[in-house]
Amino acid sequence: MISRALLDSRGFMLDYIEKNPQDLIGIELEMESAIEIREIIQMKRPRTVSFVEEGSLRCDGVELISEVDREPLKLCDLPDYFKELERIIQATLHKRYLGERLLTCSERTSTHVHLNITDISIKTRKRLFLNLLTIESLLFEIYGQGREDNVFCKKLVLPLSKIEKERYRSLLTSSSERILLNPKLLKYTSISPVNLLTKGTIEIRLAHLILDTDLLIKYISLLLEVKALSVKEICLYEESWSIDKVVKMFSNSDQLIKVDAVTQLQEGSAIAQGFIEEVFDQEDIEKKYTKCTRQESIVKKFKANRGASPASASGETTIPIPVPAHEINWAEILNTVRPSTDEPIDEPIFDDVADIDRGEY
Repeated sequence: MISRALLDSRGFMLDYIEKNPQDLIGIELEMESAIEIREIIQMKRPRTVSFVEEGSLRCDGVELISEVDREPLKLCDLPDYFKELERIIQATLHKRYLGERLLTCSERTSTHVHLNITDISIKTRKRLFLNLLTIESLLFEIYGQGREDNVFCKKLVLPLSKIEKERYRSLLTSSSERILLNPKLLKYTSISPVNLLTKGTIEIRLAHLILDTDLLIKYISLLLEVKALSVKEICLYEESWSIDKVVKMFSNSDQLIKVDAVTQLQEGSAIAQGFIEEVFDQEDIEKKYTKCTRQESIVKKFKANRGASPASASGETTIPIPVPAHEINWAEILNTVRPSTDEPIDEPIFDDVADIDRGEY
């Protein structure tokens, strides 16, 4: 049975649920040879667990999803979800034992977790993604062994291509959905931002199929803790945040003793810092350059319309001849200069084909 002590792992999960009962979470368990599970769900009709067909799976594969009345699961319903999931799995294992068949996993089966980002700011969204990126390798070692080379949960590799930089920048810094010619480009990454503007979630895809509810609780608790730290403006990838503290977040994992956690976190921190330089720092440089260019353009247009004279032979600038306001072509000035804004400019991106031809894809 699911005990309060297990849910209250290191005093975090139940406390977080009590403080954020309406927060949302999505849990997807992709499994194959799932005839019995399908029959049990149809017969028992659990309140928090349902299934859908999944085309990427074989042998009667299904995807168990967490939902209540076709709505996303709230954290206040999470304990009931774990209890119902455990009953379903135990009933399936018993039925398979009688039929002398074992519940198996494959390279296609996995556990996906959707963290809700609709209740946090864009800055916190970026921080959450970078914090997850910092612990990505450690998560693979503990919860995704054997999936590092899986094409459906690729690790982030630097340097990024031009298209990848644009996609990440657009998804992590924009507040409105953009027109992307290839929205699935980042879908099969281990920490996927593709659903940020459609479902309002960051999807963590790296874990193998977790049928042990105890282990699943520890995994979900860890991810929720990373979100809580991100909201508190804590950056796991900065030197000011001790690596020892991050290791303690994984202290309830039996696999931690088999992993060089410090090295994994140092590498993860370096990747996060490199991502910042390639995606976000470059964005700031471009914004400053664009803003400066706009200001220079405005000044040049304004001087031209006022009749400013070039410098004389003696090196002195002559006094410009005033031009009546009704003779200044303000429409031309305003139409040739884009308005300045502190937010990223949302525009359709149509350079994919050209980038592919240049080998950027």
